[in-house]
Amino acid sequence: MLNSDYSGVVAFPECEQWGRTFTTMLNNAGTGSAKGILSLALNSNSNIESTLNAEISREDSLISAQQKSLTAELNAANQIMQAIPNC
Repeated sequence: MLNSDYSGVVAFPECEQWGRTFTTMLNNAGTGSAKGILSLALNSNSNIESTLNAEISREDSLISAQQKSLTAELNAANQIMQAIPNC
C-alpha cells in the first residue's frame, strides 16, 4: 500500500498523524539531516577510514625502515661470508 499510494496512506484520517511521524522519521534518518542515522553512520565511517589510513601509513613507514635495516645487515653478513676463505 505504501508503494502504490503513499499519499493516500498518509492522508487517511486515522493514519494522518502516524503518516506525518513516519515521514519525519524517514526524512530524519537520511543523510539530509546532520543528526540522521545514515548521516551519523557516514561520518563515523569516514572517521574510522581516516584513522585506518593513518595507521596503514605508519605501518608502511615502519616496514620501510625495517627493510632498509635488514638489507644493510644482510649486505654486511654477505661481505663477511665472502671474506672467509674457501677450503
